[in-house]
Amino acid sequence: EMQIRTLHTQAHFFLMEIGYDGREVYEAMLRRGVIVRAMNAYGLDNYIRISVGRPEENQRFLNALKEVLEELRV
Repeated sequence: EMQIRTLHTQAHFFLMEIGYDGREVYEAMLRRGVIVRAMNAYGLDNYIRISVGRPEENQRFLNALKEVLEELRV
């Protein structure tokens, strides 16, 4: 639904290409109480890394990310 590309993983986290500056998304998510990791330090400016959580945590992340992306599109 959000058209986000994720890279294949065999770990408990995902690397997601979000189309916006990772630091900006990190800060917006943090204001919503959701912690992600911006990947700018690795030269991946439009990526964030997320850890897989419990279903309710994952849903909270998705809801917050949807809000952030909608806010950034404006």
